[in-house]
Amino acid sequence: MPKIVMVFKDPDVTYEAIEDAAGRSVREMSGLSASEAADLAETRKVAFGEACSPWLRYGEYVGIEIDTDAGTARVLKTNEWK
Repeated sequence: MPKIVMVFKDPDVTYEAIEDAAGRSVREMSGLSASEAADLAETRKVAFGEACSPWLRYGEYVGIEIDTDAGTARVLKTNEWK
């Protein structure tokens, strides 16, 4: 059986997932003012977006390879799909 490559585009999902992760990481900290928390969350959104960039083309496309023989799936780095 073949390996199947799928490419998905959903800019809202990627943006919201990164935004949620940044917010959660800041909420876990104590002693920050609301302004400090907002600034830190924004900084982390940028950092998390950069960390995800090997797998997200233009911040919104993601490629997935499904191996039907092995019964596995993996997220492809952007240079592994067209």
